[in-house]
Amino acid sequence: AFRIKMVKFNIREMISAIIELLELKAKPTGIQLQVNFSPEVPEEIQNDADRLRQILINLVVNAIKYSPNDSVVKINVDPFLDQEIKIEIIDYGLGIKKEDQSMLFREFGRVLDTDNLAVNPKGVGLGLWISQKIAQQ
Repeated sequence: AFRIKMVKFNIREMISAIIELLELKAKPTGIQLQVNFSPEVPEEIQNDADRLRQILINLVVNAIKYSPNDSVVKINVDPFLDQEIKIEIIDYGLGIKKEDQSMLFREFGRVLDTDNLAVNPKGVGLGLWISQKIAQQ
């Protein structure tokens, strides 16, 4: 199990640093990373900064990996319910067939169709499973 360490941190700075880091991965393919912070999102939140960073990096890397060249990956940060925020990663990649969606969060779960294997032949299907386990803590 993962240990959760709750700390206060600046969510805007964290996401901006992640985008700055991952722009190096996106740039060779012409993919642009766009971040949209709702003005209602507080600068400081309390959460496990290391675990949240790990989840966001995994999701944005997946979005970059599966998006076509010269496209956009959007990260939207909005208020959600009373004291929460919602972070959406939006890409225009291959998509996942309805019948394959149940595999996404399984350990070693992979979509094994030709298009997905061409984009990510070496993936083992742990990234989303790990991210889900962290998020559920």
